[in-house]
Amino acid sequence: MDGLFAFLFLISLIFLIIGLVSPKASLFWNKNVRTRKKSSMIYGGLTLLFLILFAATSDTKKTANSKDSTTAEAQPVASTETPKEPELTQSQRDSISNAEQERQLEEVKKNTISA
Repeated sequence: MDGLFAFLFLISLIFLIIGLVSPKASLFWNKNVRTRKKSSMIYGGLTLLFLILFAATSDTKKTANSKDSTTAEAQPVASTETPKEPELTQSQRDSISNAEQERQLEEVKKNTISA
């Protein structure tokens, strides 16, 4: 369905451009009123309508899923999931950060040369 709306969008865009250049050539069914304003209102509205319908009917998820499925079939996925670790409490986080700070302080002391 999106192919049809894309085609109609292109046709209405072509008629919009022709109507802006020569409204007598594009408004062939109405012999009385052939103006640029009338042509731009009709074909501009149709162009906008078909653009919206094309965007609404095109499915981007379908194309992304088809690419993913072909690569998934070609290469089997190894199970590399790591088990989740339990959530740490605030006191456990503090003790880990204190131990890290003490380790960094000892490393600095080790690398310091006294006069």
